[in-house]
Amino acid sequence: MTTTTAAVIISDALKELQVIGEGETPSATMLSDGLRMLNRLLETFSTDGEFAYAEASESIALTGQQSITLGPSGSVTTKRPIKIESAYVDRGGISYPVSVLDGEQYDALTYKAQAGANTAAIYYDATYPDGTLYLYPVSTGCTLHLSVMQSVKQFASTSDQIDMPEGYEDAIILALAVRMGPGYGKKVSEDTKQAARRAMGAIKRVNRDVPMMDLPAAVAGGSGTSFGDFIGG
Repeated sequence: MTTTTAAVIISDALKELQVIGEGETPSATMLSDGLRMLNRLLETFSTDGEFAYAEASESIALTGQQSITLGPSGSVTTKRPIKIESAYVDRGGISYPVSVLDGEQYDALTYKAQAGANTAAIYYDATYPDGTLYLYPVSTGCTLHLSVMQSVKQFASTSDQIDMPEGYEDAIILALAVRMGPGYGKKVSEDTKQAARRAMGAIKRVNRDVPMMDLPAAVAGGSGTSFGDFIGG
């Protein structure tokens, strides 16, 4: 995990472009413009599920809900998740695993209102502004725990500190340099463009879903179907 500030990212991007030299600091205008471009860039990255990285936890008491909305105006008020990484149900201090399904697998469930002792599978539809979580079977008297992937954080100021997983700072600096180049009349070198693509590709390879397991027939209501493993942290 790396802790950095917007000022560091902007300064290093300007050095990559050779707008400022070693030992020089950006002007206030450069920092202000850079912060605006940086946050626009991070907003764009947030739409890419293979790049978004902020992980959070949610705990939801189950009282017979077939679906739950998560977001700023949802039944669970929180930051809208991009994706559910993993889940389990706690009943009386005992944890039971919960499978995370894709849309095709959820559609294959024969009776979605089925009641059961514990929820065994969930499907997350990233609707907007609130995401919708579907539960199967429907259960009561237990607590659903979610590990969720949220959007890339933005910087409120150039001095804001943000924690980033390994590799993210380099990818953001290089991408910002590519984005800022035209505004400074700089032709971005092919080396910088290629380094930006490599850095982004490395992160996406780590975060990409890998099919690894089969959905149990008891959950699917028939023969098992494959589903993606959870996204890497």
